[in-house]
Amino acid sequence: MTPETNLGDLVERAATRSKKVRRRIWVFSLVPVALAAALLVLTVSRIQTASTELDVVQQELAASQSALQETQSELEGVLADVEAAEERHEAARREVDLLRREKTEMEELLDSLRHDLEQATDWRRFEYEGSVYNILKFQGGPEVEALSMVLNLRDQGAFFALGRASLEEGFDSPSLAAFVLEELGLLPDDSTGSARYRLADELSVTKKPQDGDLVVYEFGYTMFYYSASGRTGDFVVGMTPLGILALRPDFAPVQRYLRVEY
Repeated sequence: MTPETNLGDLVERAATRSKKVRRRIWVFSLVPVALAAALLVLTVSRIQTASTELDVVQQELAASQSALQETQSELEGVLADVEAAEERHEAARREVDLLRREKTEMEELLDSLRHDLEQATDWRRFEYEGSVYNILKFQGGPEVEALSMVLNLRDQGAFFALGRASLEEGFDSPSLAAFVLEELGLLPDDSTGSARYRLADELSVTKKPQDGDLVVYEFGYTMFYYSASGRTGDFVVGMTPLGILALRPDFAPVQRYLRVEY
């Protein structure tokens, strides 16, 4: 083999080896690129997943903020209702205090009026000297039932109480008369106790009283009238500040007579 031939072989082997080296370099250079591409794809996928999760979180956050705003609005409404209720309570408390003061003042006024009425009338001087029970014994008629009921109320302990209209709470003069007439069925039954204010509307005015009629006096007394023969004469009976008394008809100025149809 000549030297030229050996040289050619060497050149050829060198060229072949050079190709193999270039292939290896190319292959080795592709591996990082492939890895980088794979990592890039994985990173992009993760970024997309994270972005989706972020959108979900943002939606949940927006929903939470909306719910929080609604709750805050409801809370503000509740606080406003509480403040309004406190204001109403305070107004009601002031009104109750005012009513209590007015009640106390009214009771003091009523006590004063009662005292003045007691001082203005000398009850003993006008007290009927006869026996009202003689009427029950010797006179008949439905009008005597009113007298009997008045005396029974006295025996049951009926007492004077201005503005009241029951055996438990007491009576004033017109309420006792109305109560008796209601019990006898001569006035419409009225559980409110306002019948004493309607006596003048329910009964007719008469110039001369008969037994069982009502005598209305200037001081507000409303008494049952009865005539009696003999020395003691006529009398009226009903509620006074000293309780149920039988008095002479002239114990106070008369306003009018009311006819009771028995």
